[in-house]
Amino acid sequence: MPSEPPARNRATVLIDGNNFYASCEAVVDPSVLKRPLVVLSNNDGCIVSRSAEARALGIPMGTPYFKVRRELERHNVVVRSSNYALYADMSQRLMATLEPWVEELEIYSIDEAFGQLQRPWGSGDLTSWGVQLRQCVLRQLGLPVAVGVAPSKVLAKLANKLAKSTPRWGGVFDLGATGDPDPHLEAVAIEEVWGIGRQLSRWCRLRGVANAKALRDMNSGELRRKCGVVGLRLQQELRGVACIPIERVPPAKRETCVSRSFSQPITSQPALQQAIATYLSRGAEKLRRQRQRAGAITVFVRSSPFNGTSFYSRAATVT
Repeated sequence: MPSEPPARNRATVLIDGNNFYASCEAVVDPSVLKRPLVVLSNNDGCIVSRSAEARALGIPMGTPYFKVRRELERHNVVVRSSNYALYADMSQRLMATLEPWVEELEIYSIDEAFGQLQRPWGSGDLTSWGVQLRQCVLRQLGLPVAVGVAPSKVLAKLANKLAKSTPRWGGVFDLGATGDPDPHLEAVAIEEVWGIGRQLSRWCRLRGVANAKALRDMNSGELRRKCGVVGLRLQQELRGVACIPIERVPPAKRETCVSRSFSQPITSQPALQQAIATYLSRGAEKLRRQRQRAGAITVFVRSSPFNGTSFYSRAATVT
């Protein structure tokens, strides 16, 4: 366990597993290390994770498997079906490894966690701390992670993204210790800012707001009229004011979804009914684990947009 840094101002960190599903596969089968590897969704529908080597081949995330199957074979890409039991186990180990390194830990997703700790006196730079954390996770679990450090959650997200995309930083970037964050914020497109969806990014672009720095500096009144308090909070986070707290106990979910792509088309009503019943059962299991109950159930089905035939989509809701 690392020694506690001397008290100073607080820092927020985001630790994110690199290509998490693909990295987990390499942990249990070292023969695939340094080889291009992709992980497929349930029923081998589409690509949900890629190793760094597969990314370098230009294989897009979310691509239906049948569309790139021959290309994957041509490049000798290792293809694995999802193993969610393995990923859940590795996630639990990852979070247990991270917990001693921070004062507070928020498990944000299966491969992401926010944390808070005090900056040390002197330089206040937490880069060496992040390097030690990264080495610890790699040594104990065999998982590569990226570490982003900043004054707020939104900035920590950006720092983590920059840590991954800039090789010279070696997977660790402390935005709060750079002195001038502006060049780094300018390097992050508005679409990549945490909390900015597709519609809001288009609205920003129309007003000349193309990156994180421009969003930070835009007129607050205009942003509030468009987004309300949520927009102002995001802007304050970009200014280094921590407005989004660490949540040790995650809030109750307002909805849960179980959806799958099928590797083979479903062409009969009994098969479709069986699939719907199976996924409704899994959705109910999720609700029971969360100690919740459903206020409404929506079932949706659609055909593949890639098969060259007319597209079919239907949905029904029961309240």
